[in-house]
Amino acid sequence: MNYSGGSLGRRAHVETYLGGPATTPFLLAVTVFVVPALDGAARVAALVLAYSFGIQLLVTLAPVEYPDWWGTYAGTKSDGRRVLDALRGA
Repeated sequence: MNYSGGSLGRRAHVETYLGGPATTPFLLAVTVFVVPALDGAARVAALVLAYSFGIQLLVTLAPVEYPDWWGTYAGTKSDGRRVLDALRGA
């Protein structure tokens, strides 16, 4: 992977791949923190959002290559898989 004409090292790859999954728990925590202050449909929407953040976190951290039925993601590696590959030097 190249960035601004230079090659990224192993540590930079790992940090880059963990950026998305590191943001998700933050968004999940903020959403869960806000839920008690909400009522009715807004509360339900926030809970749905919180669950989706949780699922997203699990899916992106699982070290897998997405299967064909994932549509445009088919054949691509999850962030968890990219981190493992970077740590292994692959």
